[in-house]
Amino acid sequence: MTRARSGRLPVLGVTAGDPNGIGPEVALRALLDAGVWRVCRPLLIGDAGVFEYYKKRFRIPLTLFPAARPPPYWGRDVVPVVEPPRRRAFRTAPGTSSRAAGSLAGRSL
Repeated sequence: MTRARSGRLPVLGVTAGDPNGIGPEVALRALLDAGVWRVCRPLLIGDAGVFEYYKKRFRIPLTLFPAARPPPYWGRDVVPVVEPPRRRAFRTAPGTSSRAAGSLAGRSL
């Protein structure tokens, strides 16, 4: 992967898929890999509350920054979370399927 014309690494948006599945945990753990940060500037796309839930549940040492859109600069110390438009609060329930989970996954694309 090459650097953008500005000399900065390209931005890579990472969605979690089903918020009640393994996607949020996998996305968060991927951001712990230094190799990811060498080739891109990753940001998370989805419900910040869902990412916070899995971050705490699995003790993943990241700081998340909910934002309406990506900030101009960020790094490994703080990862932005770009949230989709909210319809209503989502309650995380790992291992269960629901219409609300599917709707949130779809809005995060």
